[in-house]
Amino acid sequence: MDKCRGCFGAANNDCKNCSIMKNNYDSTQKKNQKIPTGIPALITAAEQYLRDNSSTMQARDITGTSPEGLYELVAQGQPVVVLVTISMADRWETQGWYTEAGTYVEWSQNDHGAVLTGYTEATVTIADPLEGMKEYPKEHFEHVYLSRGSKALSFGHEDVSWHTFPPNE
Repeated sequence: MDKCRGCFGAANNDCKNCSIMKNNYDSTQKKNQKIPTGIPALITAAEQYLRDNSSTMQARDITGTSPEGLYELVAQGQPVVVLVTISMADRWETQGWYTEAGTYVEWSQNDHGAVLTGYTEATVTIADPLEGMKEYPKEHFEHVYLSRGSKALSFGHEDVSWHTFPPNE
């Protein structure tokens, strides 16, 4: 499977320079603070990056996928971007606002995104754009992932059938 050198830079140990993760912010909102814009923004940035690099991969929103579903994708070699928190800390107090369309946007100052690259019975391996390759207890990763609303995206080729995993219960 071809992997872009941006979001999947973990394979090349350049995850801290990940262009997709760095572009997951909109600095025009909320008094020019950098506010994470979530999975839709990541998909837009990823698809642009993939097009610019002539990749046949596509980004897909897999929000709601259970942790077991994420592990299955990783086992199949499909990269998975997960919304977590900085250093896998418990999520801080949330803030938010309503958009002009009436949608409530919620965020926390320690919201973060990273790439799930591996797992064992007891741990997960995360390519973190701030900290590089990190290993965390599997149970704690799952707690943080669920606290962020089970938000994730994955990548695959156009000719690959996409899996539907059961939502978290």
